[in-house]
Amino acid sequence: MISLYGLKQCSTSRRVEKAFNEAGVDYQFYDIREQVPSKEDIKRALESSDRPKQVFNTSGSAYREKNLKDKIDDLSQEEIVDLLASDGMLIKRPLVTDKEVATTGAKEDTVAYWIEKEGK
Repeated sequence: MISLYGLKQCSTSRRVEKAFNEAGVDYQFYDIREQVPSKEDIKRALESSDRPKQVFNTSGSAYREKNLKDKIDDLSQEEIVDLLASDGMLIKRPLVTDKEVATTGAKEDTVAYWIEKEGK
């Protein structure tokens, strides 16, 4: 079973949930504010992205309040992981993982990957 970290009121998280439900994907939903993904899952998401900024919720207020736009490039991967693990609202939603791979966001190819891998 895969884990989906998101927000029920987030349209992007709802869109992915709907696609998973329609495809018969077995998943567990976690509110990203209450249960932040593990550091290991965050590392997997960083490995799946082209650049660290893609794992951040760059349109969120937490990102702007911490003025991270100008700081990300100067942070080590460990510092980025620690920062993301400290506040789930910094993570791009949804984060989906099967404990081997983790992805963020709802691009068509990302959602299709999970449906192909986990759908019935």
